[in-house]
Amino acid sequence: MRMTFISALTVWLTQAVMDGFMSIKRLMNSFMAIYTNPAGHVALLTLYYLAILAGLIIMYGRGNFTTPKFVYQGF
Repeated sequence: MRMTFISALTVWLTQAVMDGFMSIKRLMNSFMAIYTNPAGHVALLTLYYLAILAGLIIMYGRGNFTTPKFVYQGF
């Protein structure tokens, strides 16, 4: 069978999708290994809460506590 541009592109895209799927699967396996460990569970929860606090500080750290205009204010 002769390889055309479309078939070569399809093979490349399929391989890229499979590689992406396998890297996500490896990431999830390592995440679950850390999560099942009690110390890892506490560490992940701590990182989660610190990320929430960092996001709030980034959003409101400048002292801009004004609320956006109400959508239905004109009615």
